[in-house]
Amino acid sequence: MPKHSDDGTQTTRLHGNSPRSMGFSLLVWMKKMDAVLAVGCLSAMILIVLCQIVLRNMFNTGIEGADFLVRHLVLWVVFLGAGIATRQHMHIHIDLLPRWMPGKIKMVSELLVTVFSVAVLVILTYASFTFVKMEFDSGITLPLLELPIWVVEIIIPVGYGVIALHFIVNGFIRIYHKNKS
Repeated sequence: MPKHSDDGTQTTRLHGNSPRSMGFSLLVWMKKMDAVLAVGCLSAMILIVLCQIVLRNMFNTGIEGADFLVRHLVLWVVFLGAGIATRQHMHIHIDLLPRWMPGKIKMVSELLVTVFSVAVLVILTYASFTFVKMEFDSGITLPLLELPIWVVEIIIPVGYGVIALHFIVNGFIRIYHKNKS
């Protein structure tokens, strides 16, 4: 029997080790990880900024590299938030024309938009992976924690890839449900 999750999406309980249930389990795991990582990154940003304010105002010092780390945490929050928004169909989209399209034409239009979106996201994933590989090869590290810069920038290709995956999954779900009805 279908249930509704916290974000309003419909979920179904699947049992066994079928590819369908394993895929469903992966999506549930991804959903939890999105939220945990987004909350963790946002919390870390707030904590670092608060520490910086206290250290600068009370002790005339600060944490070396903290501002740089906060800027990179913003990337994580943005990409994780974009992934969550895409999964929940809350991403920015233009839906003026599809509202008045007949069923079949609307479905074809949605499919074309999804295919185009995924194609653009695949290109962005590849380009950002190339960028992160260049950063990996450079050996540059963050002043704070001596962390390689590519580690904090890996969210860019991963984020684009996750958003593309959500578009693909949402597209299949829409097609499956429309074909079923």
